[in-house]
Amino acid sequence: MCYSHYKDLLCRRKRPHRGSLCWLSGCSRESTMDRITSAILLLIAALVVHLVEEVKTGFRKKLPIGEMPRLLFIGINFVVYAFCFTTLLLSASGHELAIPFAWVFAIAMLMNGIGHIGVMLVRRKYFPGSLTAFILLPVSAYLIIQLLNR
Repeated sequence: MCYSHYKDLLCRRKRPHRGSLCWLSGCSRESTMDRITSAILLLIAALVVHLVEEVKTGFRKKLPIGEMPRLLFIGINFVVYAFCFTTLLLSASGHELAIPFAWVFAIAMLMNGIGHIGVMLVRRKYFPGSLTAFILLPVSAYLIIQLLNR
């Protein structure tokens, strides 16, 4: 048993302590929120790699509907990352809004990945963001699995 769960037994708290170190101690009783928080963090990391691919390969200039203005692209990404980090903070603190926010994040990233791959298949050639979309799909599915198993 890890130190975090030892503290839980001593104080008899209903909720796990913040900053649980289960993953460091090898404890198998990692809290549900810790698994969800880890999955959110992993999905944010995948999204950062996805954004780098989009920027490096000219995503905003190759959209099916035409070029996206730079400020719009920056604004959309600012809102998306603000939402991502809000979701991460809510989850890490065990806030009740963490679960609905995590669902929105997971489904949005799943749709993002499907959209990139769909455009690539329709065009029958590479579309910016398509390679990392194959990372977004399993990582967002992993978050969905963690949410379903809570």
